[in-house]
Amino acid sequence: MAEEKKAFVMYADWIATFNLLSDEESGRLIKHIFSYVNDENPEFPKEDRLLAISFEPIKNQLKRDLKKYESKKAQFSVAGKESAKVRRLSTTQVYVLRFYSSSEQFIKVGVTDNSIGRRYSSSGIGSSKLGYKFDIIAQFFPKENGYDVLEMESFIKNKYHQFQYTPNNKFGGYTECYLIDSLQDIITDLTKLNDVEHRSTDSTVKDIVKDTVTVIVTDTVKESVINNIGNSPTQNFSFGKQPIEVLKKNCAGHTTWLQSIGMKNSLLMPQVLEWFEAFCLHLAASGKTEETEQEFKRYCASWIASEVRQGRKPITTPPPEKKMKIDATTAIQSALIKKYGKQDSNA
Repeated sequence: MAEEKKAFVMYADWIATFNLLSDEESGRLIKHIFSYVNDENPEFPKEDRLLAISFEPIKNQLKRDLKKYESKKAQFSVAGKESAKVRRLSTTQVYVLRFYSSSEQFIKVGVTDNSIGRRYSSSGIGSSKLGYKFDIIAQFFPKENGYDVLEMESFIKNKYHQFQYTPNNKFGGYTECYLIDSLQDIITDLTKLNDVEHRSTDSTVKDIVKDTVTVIVTDTVKESVINNIGNSPTQNFSFGKQPIEVLKKNCAGHTTWLQSIGMKNSLLMPQVLEWFEAFCLHLAASGKTEETEQEFKRYCASWIASEVRQGRKPITTPPPEKKMKIDATTAIQSALIKKYGKQDSNA
């Protein structure tokens, strides 16, 4: 009998077989049946051919019943897994919260199968101990054939690692906190990932999140919450490419972002600003004239970290060599023209 199977069916019409046997033979047959269903592999002696013949149709029926049991067990297992998946999909979520206090604000991305209120009331984040309040900005419930919550959370963590923010008061899950600047981009990416019905190994995440989509916010928070954050001196949301000079002017006012660069590279704010100026000069020298705000910030943070690690100093004025070469060439040309006069263009 199957493992963990504790019951079997005895059929009423078996009585006809037992009625043809003596009481002693019936007792031996019933004991043989119980021994068989308990996987003891019993065998009748050769002289008990009558009992062996009587047991054969019973054994065949028990085998048929076992096959039915195994088939139903597999069906129930699949159904149970599907039911659990449906329950998980209906309750497990990726959430985006805005935490704030009198001195700071930041974004928290997380996963829970609990209510958000219960999740954070039990951890004490909303209590006076840590001093944070929070707004629910968005909630994403994964689709059956889409990306699951852990994949979505992992994608955000990998893509926005340059924008991670360490709260003044640390709490469980603080490593999934991000600069307030990244709010709209994070929601955009999560919305796109959550809208993907079928994943393809040939497509990349860049294909999935390359377009801008409309954000659907929860009933708890009005759309104005996001707009009001945009009025903060640390945040101005933008998605398309902008001239480098515009980005330089806007991002120079994103204090929280600049402070995060300083903390990661052990730089004071005046030093960060000097490095920021050096980065803008570096970008201009490369010939790039426009970029998205997100890519500008990502590249800036990465470039500064690389330069600091290599022990370099920020260069905030363009090198004079190029200008000197141009001036020297112009001077030589002027001297030749002055000495020999302007040549005829037809000569």
